[in-house]
Amino acid sequence: MNMNLSDGNPRPRVRWKLWFGLGGVLLGLGLVYSVLWLVIANLAMNYLNLWAEDQRQSGYAVRWDSAEISGYPFRIIATLDKPLIDGPAHGATHRWAWAVDVITLSGKPWSWNTLHLNMPGHHTLIVSGAATET
Repeated sequence: MNMNLSDGNPRPRVRWKLWFGLGGVLLGLGLVYSVLWLVIANLAMNYLNLWAEDQRQSGYAVRWDSAEISGYPFRIIATLDKPLIDGPAHGATHRWAWAVDVITLSGKPWSWNTLHLNMPGHHTLIVSGAATET
C-alpha cells in the first residue's frame, strides 16, 4: 500500500485501483453477456427459419410479413407479424389455413425450459373453403 508520509494519512490509491479493476471486470462481463445474447438471438431466428423450411418441405405453406428478435437484456422475444400456415391438401375437399395478427414466443436466455407463447388479436381459420373467425 502506498503511503503519503508528508501528512501521515494513507493515500487511497489502492482503493481507486480496486474500483477501476472491479469496474473493468463488470464492463467485461456485460460485454460478454451482450455478445452471448446476440448469439442466442441469432440462433433463435435461424431455428425459426429452419422450422418454417421443414414445414414447407412437408407440404405446408408457412409465411409471415415480418419477424424480429427483441427483449435485450433479460428476454429473447421472437415476434412474427401476420403469420399464416396453409395446410397441405388431402384430396380435393380437405384443406385448411390458419392466420393470426401476431405471434410472440419469449423466454429467458438462461432458461429455455420455459417458453411463453402469445397469440393475441384476430384469428382466422379456413377449413375446406368455409371461413371461421374468432
